[in-house]
Parts: sequence; structure tokens; C-alpha cells
Amino acid sequence: MLNTYFTENDEFKKHIKDSYKKTHSTKSTITQSFAIDSQNSVTQKAKNSKPQTRECVVPISEKPFVTINEMAKIVHIGHNTIRRMVRANPQAEFILWVGTRAYIKRELFNEVLMKQNAI
Repeated sequence: MLNTYFTENDEFKKHIKDSYKKTHSTKSTITQSFAIDSQNSVTQKAKNSKPQTRECVVPISEKPFVTINEMAKIVHIGHNTIRRMVRANPQAEFILWVGTRAYIKRELFNEVLMKQNAI
């Protein structure tokens, strides 16, 4: 009885490992391509077969709404200080709530900072 339990348990562990390997494969398919240099020498390049996506990167200076961390970089104030300001007045004009995420309206926040003597 005891030997049967270990045999079944080992088979079960092997089955779990095999199914995990099938579903969590980290290997990506590599295709090979060849390129001819200006000196007519052939070089071999490996390319990943996954399609590359391009992200649309907008400079911070052109964004009307920025995250708290981005605003901290712009005005050189710590992000914890800005978070404290948001928590103290969640209905402020310079805050745009998207769900539970707070975005800062750049122009209005700069006006608020210009009026304050200390934070």
C-alpha cells in the first residue's frame, strides 16, 4: 500500500511538471537571416519571431494631464509631497480622477504652486 502511494504520487508529480512545462514555455522561436555587409561579407543575424510593437511616446511637455510621478519630475517636488496634496484635497480643480488613479492637470497645478508660499 505504501509503495503504491509513492508510485502514484511520483506519476502525479511528473504529470504536473509536464503540464507546467507545456503551458509555461519560455523559449521563443528564433529565425535566422543573413545580411550582406558593404564589404560583401555574409553575417548571420538571429531575429525573434515575435512581432515588435511601437509605443506612441508623447513628451511630457505636450501632455495636458500627467501622473503624480511625472509631475514630481517636472516641478522638482517629491512625489510623496504631491500625493499628500492630492489626499488633503481630493476634489481640487487640478486633479482628474480616472477610476482610482489621480492625474494632475499641469497648468492648474502650476497656478496653485505659484500662489503658495510653502508646501
